[in-house]
Amino acid sequence: MSGSAAVTSRAPQYVTLGELLVHPLRYFDRSRRGAGSFALYDMAAFGRGSPQVTAGCALRGRLVMVRTGDVLLSRAMSEPRRAWVVVEPAAHTALASAEWLVVRSNAHDPGYLRHLLVSNEFHLRLQQALAGRRQASAASPRLRSLALALPPHPQQQAIARLLDLADALRAKRRRALAAMDVLEVAWQEAEFAQQRLAVEALRAAMVVSRARFDALLAVLRDRAFLAQLTPA
Repeated sequence: MSGSAAVTSRAPQYVTLGELLVHPLRYFDRSRRGAGSFALYDMAAFGRGSPQVTAGCALRGRLVMVRTGDVLLSRAMSEPRRAWVVVEPAAHTALASAEWLVVRSNAHDPGYLRHLLVSNEFHLRLQQALAGRRQASAASPRLRSLALALPPHPQQQAIARLLDLADALRAKRRRALAAMDVLEVAWQEAEFAQQRLAVEALRAAMVVSRARFDALLAVLRDRAFLAQLTPA
């Protein structure tokens, strides 16, 4: 195989968001509320980092049927960078609140799609496409026309692993900063003034490094969105 052929085989293809959006959505039949327990993906659960397992009798509002591997993207233009992947619900039927758009593809890595959908570049294009709107609609022609760069599946997986690692490291750094806040409180006594200054200096350094790390992750996501983050 020639070098040019090898490059061509790795070149990304572009698909529109409309090709991946589930529309119309399949809504949950409320007569089934008594049948078992459910894994609920709503905005409150997103803030906790995992879906809420709830009994059918406790379900409220209009709910959407989702499945493992779906990517949920916030409809609210005030918080469009919120996206997560539906994981195996382990004997629970997965449901999502109407707060989410549902992105689904059997041909593409959901982790890769999630990173693209929270990138600065996608955010900018989303804001331009839906200027003046408070909620995104899967029926919007301008939203559906947004293009995503999708390299071959093995490359998507490699890129997603890289960005997942960066995400995990950023989360650890945030937890370390929270621990530093607790430590600062412990050094408030006057006799610990010198140590407190050292703690404050360390925390300031960590804040700066966190900002740099956040910026690095943003750059990596943007390069993925622009098809410039392609492993060999």
